[in-house]
Amino acid sequence: MKVLITGINGFIGKNLALSLENRYEIIGLSRDSVGKKKIQIIKHDITNKNFPDMEVDAIFHMAALTDLDFCTKNPKMAYEVNVKGTENVLEFAKETGVKKMVYASTGGVYGSHKKELIESMKPAPENEYSATKYKGELLCKKYSRFLSISVLRYFFPYGPFSDKKRLMPGLFDNINMGHPVMVSKCGGPMLNPIYISDAVSGTKKALEKATGFEVFNMAGKEVVSIMELAEKIGTISGKNVIFKFRENGKEVNFIGNMEKAKKILGYIPKVKLDEGLKKYAKHRCTNARP
Repeated sequence: MKVLITGINGFIGKNLALSLENRYEIIGLSRDSVGKKKIQIIKHDITNKNFPDMEVDAIFHMAALTDLDFCTKNPKMAYEVNVKGTENVLEFAKETGVKKMVYASTGGVYGSHKKELIESMKPAPENEYSATKYKGELLCKKYSRFLSISVLRYFFPYGPFSDKKRLMPGLFDNINMGHPVMVSKCGGPMLNPIYISDAVSGTKKALEKATGFEVFNMAGKEVVSIMELAEKIGTISGKNVIFKFRENGKEVNFIGNMEKAKKILGYIPKVKLDEGLKKYAKHRCTNARP
């Protein structure tokens, strides 16, 4: 099977390509023209609807602007890339007869809640990035008349090649530099981050099992508070953690329920949090291939 990975030089796209390179013929799209020995990478911005001439069986649409602050400050650009860019990918899929697609979304589309988040809940995104990703989801539902699409809502993925603006790299950096970690009075929020190898495994299963239109959470197997997470990182890094407590604000959590992925995809995350954190810490030190 020939697959297209948009955003192949991004965090999830790069790890996904490494996992698939011996299994599928891969074409990658990237705004950068960095190539790999086994993978053909084409320089193309998804905001340009004139896609390169190519035939693929399936698409992993991973390309997006994911920096929350950047999206907030540049809402028009966020819309162009995350919404119009997604529409361009979907139109390309429709016109070329692509059969299956996986769309990378975010658990942030739910907004903040105290209870566990399940796919049947009504989305209520609270920032520009999450809002654009949800608009992309709606486009996927519209185009699912023409191809099978699985929407994956990732919950704080971390691991090799992770963007420095994501949660886990930020915590490691702040703790190593002696900066305080902001938490609620109860040490929250609570969350269940997913290690990248689990995220990639779930992503592959979502493509294999794709039928019609489905939405799946992609989260880790362990729930932890930000305070507990920071303490674990401090232990691994050999650093004392400084906490700063919020005086005001409601107690919220970001916990993704994985029952639907388990039932339909037969997927259960495997990497325990302590194991994942140690693997990521080692990669940060050695910059080794995952």
